[in-house]
Amino acid sequence: GLASCGDDDPIEPDPVVEPDPEQDPNKDKEPEKEPEKEPEKPKPVETPIPDIPLKSMIDRTLHPNFLLACGVEAWDFNNPGSKYYKVVPENYDEVTAGNSMKYNQVVGDDGSMNFSTVKQFVETAKSKGIHIYGHTLAWHSQQRVEYLKGLVNAQETDEGKKQALINELDRWISAMMEATDGYVYAWDA
Repeated sequence: GLASCGDDDPIEPDPVVEPDPEQDPNKDKEPEKEPEKEPEKPKPVETPIPDIPLKSMIDRTLHPNFLLACGVEAWDFNNPGSKYYKVVPENYDEVTAGNSMKYNQVVGDDGSMNFSTVKQFVETAKSKGIHIYGHTLAWHSQQRVEYLKGLVNAQETDEGKKQALINELDRWISAMMEATDGYVYAWDA
């Protein structure tokens, strides 16, 4: 006898059974709503930014004394490799140094003063034809507290303490005026 591997046996399809709507567990549920699609967002219009310096957009005949100003950290402005070295002079007439012209950035813990960054900031501004507006010379929160306490605590009387601070402010302000060589045209008070 011959054995069959089944390849020649006819294949009967499974019978199609229609679901009974009465036995459907989901028959009382509302059909799920498809999630609402968000409206398509309009695509942004690409508007080229004109390569026109900001300060050239001011009508100098109508506003001859208007200065377009910005604040910039001195070390960024002084650095020829920094974007600020190029962007600031092209777009602004005036700068204010970030913190680099404040007491705690110039005066050390021992009272020594280093104006190298300040002097370079002034030279960079001069070479670029930019005015400098000075920061507050005695800013309350940016001091050398321990150094100043040492000056005050060395005095025995209230008048002596007061005079020690006045002398330090005079020393500081005079040194800053000398370092900026009169180029800073105004200071915050």
